[in-house]
Amino acid sequence: MPATITKIVPNYAKAGDATISITGTGFLGDATKSTVFHRKHGETAWENVDPTRVTFVSATELTIAIDAENLDGWIQGLEDVGVADYGDTTPDSSLPQALYFYVVGVSDPDAVIKGAPDALYVAGRYMGHSHGGLDLEHTIETDEVVTDQSLVPVRVVKSKEGFTISVPLAEVSLENIKDVWGLSATIEVLAGNRRLLTFGGDTALVNKEVMLVLPSATGKKWAVTFYRATVVAPGTMSWSKDDQVDLPLELTCLADTSRPVGDQVGRILEYAA
Repeated sequence: MPATITKIVPNYAKAGDATISITGTGFLGDATKSTVFHRKHGETAWENVDPTRVTFVSATELTIAIDAENLDGWIQGLEDVGVADYGDTTPDSSLPQALYFYVVGVSDPDAVIKGAPDALYVAGRYMGHSHGGLDLEHTIETDEVVTDQSLVPVRVVKSKEGFTISVPLAEVSLENIKDVWGLSATIEVLAGNRRLLTFGGDTALVNKEVMLVLPSATGKKWAVTFYRATVVAPGTMSWSKDDQVDLPLELTCLADTSRPVGDQVGRILEYAA
C-alpha cells in the first residue's frame, strides 16, 4: 500500500532542528523504512532526506531531522515534502509548500545608517555643499492580474518603475544654476570682475551622468552611479533674513536600454572609507 502524507508539524524548520513530525499512512519501519523527499516548490526534481535522519514512530508517523550542516540541501523558503516506500525514486504522496525552511540570521548594527550625503557629481563636476539632506525615491507601479475563479489576484506585474533624486544645493553659484536650470548659454566673463549668465528659451532637458557619495555601514561608503538622469530644478529659491538660500535640484533617472536588463539604471559600489 503506497505511503501517504497529510500533515507536517511544525511546518517551519531550520538547520539543526531534530524532530519534525510527518503524519500520514502506510509508513514502514525496520529494513523497509519509508523514504522522505523534498524539493523547492516549483522545481521538478526531488531530493532524498538521508535515511539516517528519518525515524519510524508508527505506521502513521515519521520524524525527520535537519542536521546542522544541512547536508540534505534544504533550500530557503517553501519546500514540497513527499513520502514513499523504501527504494522508490519519487514520492507516492506529497504536500506542496509543506515546510518553510529558513536560515537564522545575525543582526548587523553597523549596517544601520545615519548621516548627510558626502558629495554629488553631475557629469563629473562636483556640485559643492548641499543643505537639508538628500532624498533618493524609488517608486514602483503594479497591475493586478485577476481571474473569474479567484477572489484574490493570481499575479502582480510591474508596470512602471522610477528613481528620483532631490537635494537642495547650498552653493548657489552661476555654474550650479547653469547646470541645474539646463541653460545652453555660457558664463561670460566681463570687465570689472563681472560675470554674466543669460537664460530663457531653452526647450531641451539635459541628460547627464550622476554619482552620489553616501554614508553606508560603519567605516564604509556607497558610490551610487546613475547612467542617465534628467536634470530639473523645481521649487523656489528664497531670499529671507532668517534662512539661507538653497538651489533646488531634482534628477529623474532614466533607463539606458543599450545596457543589459538588470543593469540599465545604475549601480552601488560599497567601499571602505
